[in-house]
Amino acid sequence: MLSVSNISKSYNARYLFSGISFNAGMRDRIAVIGQNGTGKTTLFEIISGNISPDSGVISMRKNATIGYLKQDINPSFGRSLLEEIAKSSTSINNLAHKIQLLQEELAEEQDKEDISGMLRELGNLQHAFESSGGYNTEYEARIVLSGLGFAESDFSRSLAEFSGGWRIRVELAKLLFLNPDLLILDEPTNHLDLETTSWFENYLKSYQGMVLVTSHDRAFLNNVVKKVIAIEKDEV
Repeated sequence: MLSVSNISKSYNARYLFSGISFNAGMRDRIAVIGQNGTGKTTLFEIISGNISPDSGVISMRKNATIGYLKQDINPSFGRSLLEEIAKSSTSINNLAHKIQLLQEELAEEQDKEDISGMLRELGNLQHAFESSGGYNTEYEARIVLSGLGFAESDFSRSLAEFSGGWRIRVELAKLLFLNPDLLILDEPTNHLDLETTSWFENYLKSYQGMVLVTSHDRAFLNNVVKKVIAIEKDEV
């Protein structure tokens, strides 16, 4: 699913790394390890498409989706916790909006032929919405939030009420809810307690996509990953 070929990156005439190449497929669990400053986060930024390498090629399966948990986040505000997670899927939200608009148009339409065509379109949209899990969004969001340590009483709280560590959990919940093909995780257990980390480990073991992760939590890596990429002294 992912091919990294001869990637290099430098800053201020100093190479962070060069010649990084590897292939990975669905269900692979890969740890990227190395001392601080060797470019682990930079490699994640390149794979996620946020920055470009100096040389080399990144290729992924067509239409593959990526979810990237960074150490530094820009949290959103204004919504409740449950609403933020349940409405984080752009595709499902777009379908829901189209369904609502079409239903409003149907309520005002008088022409029978137009109504017939609109009903067919509505049926197609509702089928797509159901296939995408649109009718189960709140249920799925509750499962993920509970697993990450949020209490039922937290679901209606505004995002602005949560501390920085809990906001990281919110971002992680959004990624797990979206279920991308590739999960890129930069120190994901930094703000998780032991119980939540255990739940997260079990979640990743059954995750159907691919996982790239860096973490100083050796126990977590030992329990989750099957392959290791080590970046040492400007090479891999």
